[in-house]
Amino acid sequence: VEIEGSCIFHKTEYRERRNHYALFGCTRKIDGYDTSRDAFVGVHNGLQDPKAVLAGACTDSVAHGWNPVGVHQINLELAPGATETFAFILAYVDQEGLPKFDAPYVMNKTRGLELVARYSRPGAIDEAFAALGKFWSGLLGNLQAATPCSHLDRMVNTWNQYQCMSTF
Repeated sequence: VEIEGSCIFHKTEYRERRNHYALFGCTRKIDGYDTSRDAFVGVHNGLQDPKAVLAGACTDSVAHGWNPVGVHQINLELAPGATETFAFILAYVDQEGLPKFDAPYVMNKTRGLELVARYSRPGAIDEAFAALGKFWSGLLGNLQAATPCSHLDRMVNTWNQYQCMSTF
């Protein structure tokens, strides 16, 4: 993994044969992170009692090899009635012809950082979800069944069509 700002870049096999990477980012400044599962969960702890959660802080671990995780720590204290808006972004980023590296063993993060910057703009995530909803409504709205069973309607009108499109 590589960490830059509020982003964790996962690059398994990127150096050898892949031209894409995974990104876990936050649109807010983070207070810590972990990328090693052993550091976050603990060697003998189960997933129900992560070591870092029980300790109250991540260790800023960097995974070298197998068993990576992506964990962001945010220390947030709000006054009564106060609000703060931020989002976590999980993305697949294809380099699409960009150079893979900025320096030896340092990946080119341009596209990933642009993605996080785009969704850091107020309202951008709501706009993206609205556009996604419109896309799927248009795609799935061509065939609609109306039966006495609402469960069957939901299965036929949404889930079966979605599964056909996503596995096609």
